[in-house]
Amino acid sequence: MRLNTNKTYPAFFLLGAVIVLIPCVVVIARRSNECPAQTTTSATSHSVTTPSVTVPSVTTPSVTAPPVTTTSVTSPIVTSPGMTTPSATQSPMTTSPGMATPSATQSPMTTSSVTIAATAPMTTWNASDYLSNSEYYQLLPNSRNFDQSDNLRLDRLSSPRFQPIDGKSIIYLRRQYHMPDLRGSTTTLHWRDLETNKTLQLTRPIWGIHDQQFFWVDSNTILFLSNRASTGLNQIFQLNLPADLSTRNTSIDPIQITNYPLDIDNLLVNRNASRLAFSCQVYPNLSINETVARQATEKASGRSIYQFDKLFIRHWDEYMTGPRHHPFLVQIEQQSNGTYKFLAEPIDILFNVDSDSPTRPFGDAKAQWSFSASGNSFAYTRQYDEKSEVAWSTNLDIYTLDLSMPRQNATCITCSNMATDTDPSYSPTDDSILVYRSHSVPGYEADQYKIKIYNASDSTITVLDNGDRSIQAVTWSLDGQSLYLEIGEQAENVIYYLSNIFTDQTIVPVTNIGTVQFATCLTGL
Repeated sequence: MRLNTNKTYPAFFLLGAVIVLIPCVVVIARRSNECPAQTTTSATSHSVTTPSVTVPSVTTPSVTAPPVTTTSVTSPIVTSPGMTTPSATQSPMTTSPGMATPSATQSPMTTSSVTIAATAPMTTWNASDYLSNSEYYQLLPNSRNFDQSDNLRLDRLSSPRFQPIDGKSIIYLRRQYHMPDLRGSTTTLHWRDLETNKTLQLTRPIWGIHDQQFFWVDSNTILFLSNRASTGLNQIFQLNLPADLSTRNTSIDPIQITNYPLDIDNLLVNRNASRLAFSCQVYPNLSINETVARQATEKASGRSIYQFDKLFIRHWDEYMTGPRHHPFLVQIEQQSNGTYKFLAEPIDILFNVDSDSPTRPFGDAKAQWSFSASGNSFAYTRQYDEKSEVAWSTNLDIYTLDLSMPRQNATCITCSNMATDTDPSYSPTDDSILVYRSHSVPGYEADQYKIKIYNASDSTITVLDNGDRSIQAVTWSLDGQSLYLEIGEQAENVIYYLSNIFTDQTIVPVTNIGTVQFATCLTGL
């Protein structure tokens, strides 16, 4: 077989034996910075019954967790000089118009308007230790053959996004490894003018610092995740771009928007930048601050034992020790100085639910979360249930949440299908239309993914059943009529075009040479 070194070949793991699992209690050593799960309760649903959650998933009899209800919790915000700092004592939750609210069982949180932006702390940068690849090759005295060290040195470019107004420039991520010893790497944001080919490094490269998951919310503003915070945790940052980037030759210092005591793992901003969603790993029935307090108590106890009484114990490369990826939703607003602020305390929409969104181990917000065109609806993927049967199930389901209705419960739109339903994507023009990928055979991971269309106006689901290939990803056209489909074909990923989801559902190839990892249309989001 001829290996094309320009491609990325995924690894596939096959099970060579049937393993019979007998219910048992397994005790393992845990890492000192992890702690067990709390007892959880059943989640409620708006139009469907949400399955009960197994309780407890992980117990540690020898360690007493801090109480769930707290009345004095430090608000996880950063304040700039001259700003009003909110009281550390939180009051019962109130909501602003159009804001989604948690169930009555959620612990109290303050939702008064709070400014949370502050200048990002400067991290020491050893400039003498950094050399871009373009500078490195320009300094080489003589040409030589391309070798393995050059292969490792290559820039890794990813995630291009068009300027949302005119589409004449893009921003992308670049990852570079520390050479020649590979002691670290750095990921930075870069801008490129598609007409002049001028390129600018927007964020300063620092070994060990990685920018990721960015959103071009308007022509001059970028929101992104980075571990540039002084704590080293992933937080939300903002980059304010000058009106004319073509005349700039230096990087831009970002503004830190959040300062939570946990990593922010995922980020999604809606199209009009009025709401955003992010995820943190929290215990199902604890807030971010309560989770951190519990982890500190567990660590201080010096005990290192977990007792598991249900599956999963270990899922791929991580033990299921209690914390879950939970989405938090919040309204945001741009201030007069251009900096975004939260208008309320973010809401954990899976509070008291022992499940993950994005799902483990490979889910991400870009694929498994979606805001509607108006920003008033939110769709997400999560596990149907988290009892021991989850180890034998491939059942993922899609839930939608009406953010314009206070205290509205999520609606499961796919619970009738016991196979995988995932990757919801709202139409860019119609809040009632949503497409997603779906399996039809329960428990069969290699089943063909087909596209389904959900119409919220009459709760109907239509299957796009043409073709015998599995759909890997879906991207809407800007007019909300057509789809671009990423399809696996003859060991390559190619792009197909479906001209109209309502009338002509014929698909035609757009690319036929090489492998395409994703498609993107003219939007910064």
